[in-house]
Amino acid sequence: MWRQTRRRDKYRFSCCSTATSESIHENEYSQRQTSLLPASAEKNTQGGPQPATSDSTEDYLPLSFKERKILGLLKDSKPQEAYKLFLRHPKLKITTPTMNQMLQKLGNSKRGGEMWDVYEKARSRGTFPSILTFTILLSRISSIPRDQQKAVVHLLHRQLLEERNRLETDMRAFNSLMYAYCQLGTVDTALQVFKNLKRDFGMDPNEVSCNIICKGLIQSSRFSEALEFFSVEMPAMNILPSVTSYAIIFEAFGHLGKLDQMSQLWKQMIQRGHQPTEAVYFSAMYACAIHGDLNELFDYYRKMVEDGIPPNIRMYGMIIDAIGKAGKLELAFSWLEKMSQQGIAPNDYIYTSLIYACGNVGDMELAMSVYESMRRSGIPGNIITLSTLLHGFCMNKYPLQAMNIFRRMCRAGYRLSKTQFHELFYCLGPFRMISETLQVFETLVEQRNTCTTQDLFDILWNMSFAANDTLASLIYYKLAHAKAYFIQSDALYLYSQRKKPREALTFGSSRLQVIRTSCNNNMSDVSEFYHILMYIVSLCGEEQYFFSLMDEMMDKQLANTRTLTVLICGIAQMAIVQQRTRKKDPSFDALLWFANDPVDMVDYGDTFFHSAMDEMFCLSMHPPKDSKEPYPEQLPWQLLDDLQPLWEKNVQKEQQQSSSTGLLLSSSLLWSIFDICDKHKMAVDRLAYNATLWSFLCCNHLSHVDAFYTKMQRDGVCNAWTRIITTMRKVAQEEECTRLFEHNPNDDDNNNNNSNEENTSNREGIEYYNIMLNSYRRRQGNLDNIFRWYHHMRRNCHPPCLDRWTYQIIMTACLERRDRTKALALMRHMKEARVQWSVEQWKALSRVANRAGLIDLNRWLDRQALQQMEQEKQRQRVDLQRLHEWLKIGWEKQQQDQIIPSPSKYL
Repeated sequence: MWRQTRRRDKYRFSCCSTATSESIHENEYSQRQTSLLPASAEKNTQGGPQPATSDSTEDYLPLSFKERKILGLLKDSKPQEAYKLFLRHPKLKITTPTMNQMLQKLGNSKRGGEMWDVYEKARSRGTFPSILTFTILLSRISSIPRDQQKAVVHLLHRQLLEERNRLETDMRAFNSLMYAYCQLGTVDTALQVFKNLKRDFGMDPNEVSCNIICKGLIQSSRFSEALEFFSVEMPAMNILPSVTSYAIIFEAFGHLGKLDQMSQLWKQMIQRGHQPTEAVYFSAMYACAIHGDLNELFDYYRKMVEDGIPPNIRMYGMIIDAIGKAGKLELAFSWLEKMSQQGIAPNDYIYTSLIYACGNVGDMELAMSVYESMRRSGIPGNIITLSTLLHGFCMNKYPLQAMNIFRRMCRAGYRLSKTQFHELFYCLGPFRMISETLQVFETLVEQRNTCTTQDLFDILWNMSFAANDTLASLIYYKLAHAKAYFIQSDALYLYSQRKKPREALTFGSSRLQVIRTSCNNNMSDVSEFYHILMYIVSLCGEEQYFFSLMDEMMDKQLANTRTLTVLICGIAQMAIVQQRTRKKDPSFDALLWFANDPVDMVDYGDTFFHSAMDEMFCLSMHPPKDSKEPYPEQLPWQLLDDLQPLWEKNVQKEQQQSSSTGLLLSSSLLWSIFDICDKHKMAVDRLAYNATLWSFLCCNHLSHVDAFYTKMQRDGVCNAWTRIITTMRKVAQEEECTRLFEHNPNDDDNNNNNSNEENTSNREGIEYYNIMLNSYRRRQGNLDNIFRWYHHMRRNCHPPCLDRWTYQIIMTACLERRDRTKALALMRHMKEARVQWSVEQWKALSRVANRAGLIDLNRWLDRQALQQMEQEKQRQRVDLQRLHEWLKIGWEKQQQDQIIPSPSKYL
């Protein structure tokens, strides 16, 4: 008996607890579980009668020389050599304890493939597994290749059921089985195993089993079910929670935002005599971090320090990450310094958290300095760190830096996720970086060997935003040819044809007939198609068609909150279209204080209008996962009943009266819509507010501009675009420009006490500065002063996405003042900044040089315009051929047999 016990201890191993991820000695584990086992199982654990194939019986079998050599290699921690020796002798039959040792050593070395190979070969050679074998395999399932894990777990589960009469009972194996299912994300299967333990194996679940189920439910984002299991199921089974149970369940309170209930449960844990451990404190603080309650987090931190538990690097990482996500960058770095003072060096997780915090507040220069500090400390950047940098550059609109990180990730062999490709497309589009976009698309196809309709949707949005109608048409034709008629791609196609709205209207009307006759359309998709068509109609100035579509949406109960925004923006757009056709009106000439100017600020404002509408229609619209309400929210019928009579009367009056009266009616109509929304307490998107304000300014309704801006301030909907519109208004009155240029920008550079709000407005104010510069240029302001303000812009404005306008304004000023030296210096600066002008901009500057009498510069600018035109044509041919080939290679496999149109069709 003494020999048997000693031999069993020899093959004892440490099992990893799935609840705390900490090593638990088998002796302590057995003592905890023996009290919960039935009498028959208790006999087995005390050395009673056991099956002939158990570990204890195998101990008395004589070992061969080769098996003893394998055991020696395992004792010397050489599992790979032991595995090779086992493979070299195909007829070698090893005992069950030897197999278990080899499986354990290979699993600990993350060699899951070899571990599973040993198990299969040993079984085929006649070695029967013990209950310990299943425990080892299931507890180390994560070391097996991911694509094989599900099949392995199901096979082991089936073998456990088939061989349950031969195997000894051990709760560790069944807990490991439930843990393996939870790791695979199939917590429902783990629940079935939990409920059928008594029926299938004659055992009752214990506290560890309950911890595994709670953790699995939390990992599957089923937090309410985890709380119900903890508070209802466990007491019903007379299972008292341990400290580990509390550490697990606290995370659910953070996700549900029930910190008060977590505080009550904390008191209950203390009353039951449990002393909080480091894991419990970490879980409570992590719950506070998830909910974003930093004050509560710091309270638990102080309690932990008072209890004599020193914080470790994992604790500091969680705290710094929570502070960074809250946008408190200085506080995050102060905690980093506090950690360093205690002699704890930051790891890659802490550096990545700081990089994310910097990107969250838009300071990517600081983020790069943190990254370089991490590399200098000897920590190489992994995929998570580079992904965080890529997200920050894309979110803050730094396309060149984002492409550098993208290329670095590709050189390192990392595979990008779908979200990262999506972010890159949306970052590159507004900057017209088509070559870089195609490079990203090629990488997408190379990494996936295919592309989906969603991928084509992303690149179609990008090409449309970059105003490349040729490439956009090819991609849309591909989608249409594959019968991928989802509504978002239709929107992108229509907007890619904005220069020809009549053609887009004809296409949209024909598609509308198909939608009307089809009964299988998603209601939200149908509503979105109506929105797109209504805005295209507004571009054409067709008031009757616009309001008839609106009435049709109301009759079919398709109107939602986005409909309200489209209605207001459409009316504003129609008013602008009507005003632009009235060029003989003196009020319109008074508005164009930049008339016949190479830098037309009215077109500048229109660009923002169209870009805002692009983002509204083209960004993918998905309802929240946990939302029980329809998305977007349907408009109440009381609001619709008040809205519909407005345009019925106005449209009839506009047909009978002059266009001037019609514009006034449009203004009064917009006011009436906002009044009705205020009456019903219906929130209106700020895009609709800005579109209305821009419409009032373009229609020269200056009294409406001032009154509506006061309303926007009261409703709290002003943003960067609002600032641009009001700046144009002030410049026309010569107020803002005089105030700005009398101010010395060096005072701002030397003042480090600016508020966060002022810094934020500076980062968003490059458009504002462009308007000021152009107005100051027209007033024949000093050229040195213009350059001084230009350098101030470069230091303070973020992001520099419209620098081509800034360069054009300053270049125009240099040409008007016949300053060749500064003009050429500015051209060098522009080349270094990699800013490219369009053909229209080159031609506009050529006309300025001609008027100034600079004949040589006039000819040089004309040559640049022609060269730019030829380069664009050649680049378009190359890009088209390139995209055509990649579409042919990367389209979905089920669509590869279909014919792709030749690129020559679009040249």
